Amino acid sequence: PFVRSQPTTIRTLSVTQQNLCHIGQFAAKAAGGVMAVELAARLVGLTAGGITVIVPAILTPAVDQTASLLSLILGPLFTVKLWSTLAPFASIALKLSPMPTIQTVRRNGTTGGLPLLPYSAMCTMTFVLVAYGLLIRDTKVLITHGMGHLISLYYCLMFYRNVDKKATNLPGTVDMHAWTGLGIAAAITTAIVAMGRNAAPTVGMTSVLLSCLMYTGPLAALKQAIQSKSAKNIPLPYAVASSVNALAWLVYGYWGIHDFMIWAPCLIGFVSATAQISVNIAYGNE
Repeated sequence: PFVRSQPTTIRTLSVTQQNLCHIGQFAAKAAGGVMAVELAARLVGLTAGGITVIVPAILTPAVDQTASLLSLILGPLFTVKLWSTLAPFASIALKLSPMPTIQTVRRNGTTGGLPLLPYSAMCTMTFVLVAYGLLIRDTKVLITHGMGHLISLYYCLMFYRNVDKKATNLPGTVDMHAWTGLGIAAAITTAIVAMGRNAAPTVGMTSVLLSCLMYTGPLAALKQAIQSKSAKNIPLPYAVASSVNALAWLVYGYWGIHDFMIWAPCLIGFVSATAQISVNIAYGNE
């Protein structure tokens, strides 16, 4: 015999019940958001009690316990000491990133279509920063960029040995890059000899201008990436390394030694690198 199956009753929520569900979900998300903001504020030391005054009392112990645990684990990441210590290593790592490319140029005996500008600009920039570090007597700036200058000199030497001396797409010519760098170096040296330590503002402002030019260089690539919806010409690893380097020197310059000449260009660099990372995330390298 056949057994008649009982009809399944589908229970539907009333409009009132649905509204209550939505309210409950919104309240849970709002509470989570408030707790997240409070935790972030405590971790970076922005507030003593944050916004717990509007958090229900029942959530306060959870916020306190979570904040204490995260502060113990992540607290060192938000210290000036950590980022100031990291700054030289981040800078040297960034300076060493073109080494595989230069070694390829050395093996192949040709630069192909590579531009000289990144290496000549790095060489000039590090020379100015060495001079500035010497004037303000900051060993971190002096030693870090002294090593960077030696590295960039090696890049320029290898490039000069293997480039077509008649090339005009570097941009410009080899001689143009050489004379520009030597001219800036001569001007800085003359200012130091004539003014002594009083030349620090002049040398510092020169470093700021050169840094801004270097950091704003990727803007053209950013514009092209947004138009083509592809970040294939913006290497993500280099952008990440640039952001860490800029952030480290920003923290050291602003909170460590309170020097506008150090932190101002790094702020621009951090924004530029973050924009490059964002474009990579948004479009990828397809």
